[in-house]
Order: sequence, then structure tokens, then C-alpha cells
Amino acid sequence: YVDRFVTYTEDREIFGVPTICTYNGINVESMPKVGGTFSEGRINLIGVAFMQRHHGYERIIEGLHQYYDAAGTHEYQVHLYLVGDGPEKPLYQELTCKYGLEAYVHFYPTLVGEQLDELYDRCDMALVSFGMYKAHFFGKMGALKSRECLAKGMPLLTGCAIDVLPEDYPYALVFPNDGSTVRTEEIVSFYRKIKSMEADKGRLADTIRRYAAEHVSMEAVMKPIVDYIEVTVQPSTCR
Repeated sequence: YVDRFVTYTEDREIFGVPTICTYNGINVESMPKVGGTFSEGRINLIGVAFMQRHHGYERIIEGLHQYYDAAGTHEYQVHLYLVGDGPEKPLYQELTCKYGLEAYVHFYPTLVGEQLDELYDRCDMALVSFGMYKAHFFGKMGALKSRECLAKGMPLLTGCAIDVLPEDYPYALVFPNDGSTVRTEEIVSFYRKIKSMEADKGRLADTIRRYAAEHVSMEAVMKPIVDYIEVTVQPSTCR
């Protein structure tokens, strides 16, 4: 009875039946493009989530602790904005207090609509997940959060490879999928690299958003299914 299974995995067969492989998709047009401009001497990172173990944002906070604890001056002040509640939020708040990072790590409750969009506009790069190893997941991640940030036109920082991005995608920085500290110096270097390629935040957002439309829009992810149906299903001759 089943001609094809549609799957988000890389399996070519399920129960002996051929598959159609696709990805998680979103309505790209429903996501407002990020606004604002790049700041001088400051980098703002944003993580929006219902804070759970697999988000692993403690790795970012540990990196900020090492960055600000090091002697000398810093070319950039790096700030972290964490938006949302959840069971891991107290841990992130505890670490922030422990390391005296209250001036650099900013906590917000769940935000939606204009309030959230305004905060995104102030930020330069978006966080995906840094704790997938805790769930024993070591493949390529298809989280909707990665799609939403691409649709907004934001460069990504992630602790797990993302399924729709090639290894050489220039606007995503992938850290190891383990418990190691995320070094803030690497984030700063990545930011410099991005600005050297495109100094205008609006044009950069347009470039990333076009990629989202081509790869994670509903039209893009449904195309393999539509193509199969159009080739396989013959027009009815019934009148």
C-alpha cells in the first residue's frame, strides 16, 4: 500500500520501501528579517529557546568567563542575550553570578512579536544547540531554530553540524559536539571574517535569507515529494 516513505533521515529504505529524503522546513516569509547595524567594538549573541540540557549554553558562558578573566584589553566586548525560561535557566544564571558576568550575560523571559524582533535586531549572531552530545546525538541536526535564524538572515553559532549547511558555508561556525568550552576568541575571529566579507548587516541578512528560501522554505523541502507525485501519478481519465 505504501509507495514511498517521506523521511528527514538519510535512510534510503524503510521496511524495504524506498524513501523520499527531505528536511524540516518553515514559512520563510513569516519570519521578519533582522534589522539594525553592526556595532563598533561590541558583539551581541542571542539564544532563544525553552532552556533544556541539549541547548548547552553553559559552554558559551564558560568561554566568556575565560575571555574576560584573561589579562589585557579586548578589541570587542562580547555580550550574550538568553531569551526564554526552562529547566536549565537557573544553571546559566548561577554560572553568570559565579563568574561575575552580570554585565555581559543578559536574561529575558519568553518574548514574542515586536519585543523579540527588536532584541534580534540588536544582535549580530544567533546560537543554535551546543549540548546535543548529552542526548547521544552525533549526526547532522535539523532543528527548526536553525531554520528560523537563517530566515531572519543571521549568522549561526552551533555545537552540532546542521543538515542543510555544507561544511564550507561561510556564515555558520560549528564547534565540536562535546562538552568543551566554546572559546570566545574563535567567535570574535569569525565575526571579523564575516565583516570582512560583508560590512553591511542588511545586505548580509539578505544573502543568508536567500539561502533559507532556497533550502528550507516549504516550497524547497516539499519539492522532492511534489516531483515524485507529478512523475508517478498519471492524470485521471475518469469523467
